[in-house]
Amino acid sequence: MKKLRFPALLLSVILLLTSLPCLLTSCGRSKAPALDAVRGRLEEVLDASVDINAILFGAGLPVYERGSAEDELIGRYFALRDDGTELVTPYARYFDTEEIELALRSVYCKKYADSLCEMLFTGYSMGSSSGSILAARYSKDENGLYQSAVYEPLISGIRIYDYSSMEMDPSSNADFIKIRIDFRRDEPASEWTQTTLTFVSQDGTWYLDSPCY
Repeated sequence: MKKLRFPALLLSVILLLTSLPCLLTSCGRSKAPALDAVRGRLEEVLDASVDINAILFGAGLPVYERGSAEDELIGRYFALRDDGTELVTPYARYFDTEEIELALRSVYCKKYADSLCEMLFTGYSMGSSSGSILAARYSKDENGLYQSAVYEPLISGIRIYDYSSMEMDPSSNADFIKIRIDFRRDEPASEWTQTTLTFVSQDGTWYLDSPCY
């Protein structure tokens, strides 16, 4: 069965716009903590982001494909809803939307996480003028967790970070940290490159405040 794909560029614009409220919270001028004092937490967040980003922005969770030979043989979707979604298999890392939300909120700051949750579990409209609507990627009913098939992944593979290359930008302060760090993809011929990531302090704990994929 051929799947329709939501334009990746449009989704990228949505993610950028939803990250702006968090970025605007970085206007404080108090002194930033020493990098060594926060390094452990930043590495913890980046490690966790690798897993959750695959669920949010990548291929997603394993599903039973509609229209497959197995589907036709056993009629898995015969009495289930037909809305462009597919059932997540029992081998998936997550089985509930609440589990996915908990994982993403352990990585991203509240404002950005709220925007992600809207996109993932409710859906997102670009406005009445464009008429473009991004359906929720994940939903659940009594039969299990569903994943939208109308989605084009923004990323492939995962990031591998070189934590020894981490440097703090001078613009950082007590509430906002910007770091530069080298990474590559877990793909053949992938080369090391530098990226800039931002974190905000939320209730005394550091979280990513922008896309990290």
